[in-house]
Amino acid sequence: MSTELSRRLILCLVVAACGSTMPPERDGVRAQDATADNVAAQRRAVDYANRFARPGTPEFYHFFYEALRLPDTSRVLGRRGELPPGGSDLPFTGTVDTLFQDPRIRKSLDKMLATTTIWNGTKPQAGELLAVAGVIGRETCSGTLISSNAVLTAAHCGCGGDPKTIVFGGDLNSSTQAHITRFEKMTPGCTESDWLNGDLALAFIEPQLTIQPMAIADLSWMEPDGKLLVAGFGNTKQGGIGVKMKAEIPVVSRDCQDPDSSAYGCSKGREAVAGKFAQADTCVGDSGGPAIVTRSSVQYVAATTSRSIRGRQHCGYGGIYVRLDGAALAWIRSRGITPKIGTD
Repeated sequence: MSTELSRRLILCLVVAACGSTMPPERDGVRAQDATADNVAAQRRAVDYANRFARPGTPEFYHFFYEALRLPDTSRVLGRRGELPPGGSDLPFTGTVDTLFQDPRIRKSLDKMLATTTIWNGTKPQAGELLAVAGVIGRETCSGTLISSNAVLTAAHCGCGGDPKTIVFGGDLNSSTQAHITRFEKMTPGCTESDWLNGDLALAFIEPQLTIQPMAIADLSWMEPDGKLLVAGFGNTKQGGIGVKMKAEIPVVSRDCQDPDSSAYGCSKGREAVAGKFAQADTCVGDSGGPAIVTRSSVQYVAATTSRSIRGRQHCGYGGIYVRLDGAALAWIRSRGITPKIGTD
């Protein structure tokens, strides 16, 4: 991966179909409530996948998620598997994405299909995710207010120069803003090998705002077959960077133990890997934004968005998230920040 592409790894909670020229950035989540139309689309996608593969196999999930990307799945079913003009790359050509070969993501996806209320990204509800901020400089990133005077984001968001402004609200035009007085990075370098040592940064702000900071999760709450809520101001398929969005994605590896570290390019014990759900993933502009677990109806930030998994230059193939425990939490505290830690 080139240095330029690495520099621009800003999250984007996007649809899995990011353009072919998009770097491995993490921006723009798209999701919507599980309406009757969504349920019908899911059923059609299952029917389509059943035509080509046995349920539970990597090939089945490949077909299922690709079918959700089609302009009109019913047309495909009506033509016995033929693709409509402008459709995806189906039928299957023999290459199954790395994530779908991992049995853990299939277990997480099955659980999500039965329980999730979020599909393809949606705007937060009123009063939700108020602590999620836009981080503005030469690049647009996202972040999380974890104390009254500090926003946690990604170190690589400062590789093109330190960001200058923090924006709270539903979009980047919000008048609720703060000036960044200091930007401190856990790791000073701007290469992927540097980010393995901690792709985290703190943006210290003035004036201090009355927004309630988000507490950090007990990382034991990140279940092996669970899900994360990701949020940020990144790119979406329908528009550009600038609107706060959220989506749910499945956990693949919660602590990147071997062989995950080599398979996905993550840091052992310090990062987590999560996949896409339906068409939702993090992408350009979402870097530094939170990956959230919910406990007793309260949201806690468990990790921050960093980059795409190894070998992927586009959004929609899963991402790597920096865990907020161990060395990461120790570094945050060493900068004079004492975040609230979630407890039962």
